[in-house]
Amino acid sequence: MLDSKPDSGPIHLQCAKRWKLDADGAELVRMALVLCADHELNASSFTAHCVASTGANLRAGAVAGLAALT
Repeated sequence: MLDSKPDSGPIHLQCAKRWKLDADGAELVRMALVLCADHELNASSFTAHCVASTGANLRAGAVAGLAALT
């Protein structure tokens, strides 16, 4: 459990502080968060990620993602 108080600062700076990253590391976290938000995590990519996370092979993950498109 974290003992820190709520912070109203940007989330990437909060993460960088907690993870003890420098300014370049904080910028990388910011870019990663923007890319994740921009992608919108559509159903087909989410399904492929879920299937892949079970240890399924690449073909199964691709088929699951394509099936979700239908």
